[in-house]
Amino acid sequence: MKKIDENDQAEQILNEQAEACRLLLRNFCTCANWPKDRDGMVGLAENLVKASTRCGIAMQAIVDLCRDSSALCPTAHDIHRVASEMKVRMDEAKRQNQEAQWRKQFGKADPEFSRRIVKQAAANVKGMTAKQRTEADLKDCLRRAIWNTLYYVEGKGAGDEGFWRHAYDHHKAEHPTELEQIRAEWLAAGGTAEPPEYGIEPEPPPVSSGASNFVN
Repeated sequence: MKKIDENDQAEQILNEQAEACRLLLRNFCTCANWPKDRDGMVGLAENLVKASTRCGIAMQAIVDLCRDSSALCPTAHDIHRVASEMKVRMDEAKRQNQEAQWRKQFGKADPEFSRRIVKQAAANVKGMTAKQRTEADLKDCLRRAIWNTLYYVEGKGAGDEGFWRHAYDHHKAEHPTELEQIRAEWLAAGGTAEPPEYGIEPEPPPVSSGASNFVN
């Protein structure tokens, strides 16, 4: 099985290099600085494959931008630079698009959110040793995790329960006593999304993905 996998991988690499050679030949073979020998062309093709894989940019897109940017054949350095610049622009476009979606769905970000969290955290750990702070942080994380889970499974936030139902089952199996204690607090507080001491709005539920990591 391993031998077959290695052969398949080698064949894939050869196919990618062959495609890179075709793209380079089609677009740059008439350029004044086109490689004079086969080794030069193969080296350029290998760098095109590497740049495409490293940056997650299609080889065709890299070649198109190189062709449109200069009348010369790109060097290996040019190919990697162009691919990196394209990745930066692609990542920025994704970030802006994601932020726009969040603003549309959840409204503008609350600039006081971090200040309230830091203020509450500082008040909670005042006078504690490092070990006590760590234990308090873990306990607080578990409390908030269970509180959020109750809101999104049993409260007003119930709906898309893929992620939260998995979290609920985890807490029920691993922290049954804490779950019942925090449920009583949660109900007494009116079923809010967050413990009352935080004074913040509900957090958006994550996209359902099945398993995740939880506080043990």
